[in-house]
Amino acid sequence: MNDSIQASSINRLGLLEPRGRGMLVIIDPSMADSHHLATGVLAGATVFQLDPDRDGILQIDDYLHQHPVFTSLHILCHGAPSSLYLGSSKLEIDNLELYAANLQRWGRGSLGDREILLYGCQVAKTARGRKFVKRLSDITAAPIAAAADLTGNEALGGTWELAYRTGKIQSKLALQPGVMATYAAVMAVNIADGDVRGLIDAINNANDGADTVINLASNGIYELPAHTGPFNTPAGRRSQYQSWLERFASHSDSSDN
Repeated sequence: MNDSIQASSINRLGLLEPRGRGMLVIIDPSMADSHHLATGVLAGATVFQLDPDRDGILQIDDYLHQHPVFTSLHILCHGAPSSLYLGSSKLEIDNLELYAANLQRWGRGSLGDREILLYGCQVAKTARGRKFVKRLSDITAAPIAAAADLTGNEALGGTWELAYRTGKIQSKLALQPGVMATYAAVMAVNIADGDVRGLIDAINNANDGADTVINLASNGIYELPAHTGPFNTPAGRRSQYQSWLERFASHSDSSDN
């Protein structure tokens, strides 16, 4: 049989379809080694990198308005329980309704409903995180798979399993296996220099059951005024809260040296 005819026949059967066809992969460039991820998607997938200085939620909405053909939406960004960090914005349980009109487009494409996969660390880790994912699924009318653990490098405690699901997900992960195996970081939130609110949120997330991983800026300075808070510190967690303050003080002392 002629090779070109054979290849054409196989392609009509779908055996040579690119594995990433129909995937839109959103990448926030604030993640460590985001270029490694952007160049390592499955063949046929489309990559859209967010502008870190603009609202990422609106950027995704605008892109999908112009390119509605995708069947699955893969969002790779920093995450925390009930939170996604997208460009200059933070999508969280408290502002989902504010963005509802924009989020509805995330789940609706010209080829029908699409699936959404959230790779950000621990988005569905806590009860509040699962509530966030479920409400996002309701707003978008899309099944969602979300990370309940750290996402990324195994040596840092990471995994690539998106364990929490609101419905049936048929899409594969958008990254090549070799890229996932060699990614050297996790998609946990980095607390910027001076971001006291972000530090408080991270401590609260740890107290609520998230893994105790807080990435502070190198030589960062975080000035905690007296009675800073509120912290989630019920009686049974006082010792954990004290432990966090001691670790924070230790990091601050080492940064001064």
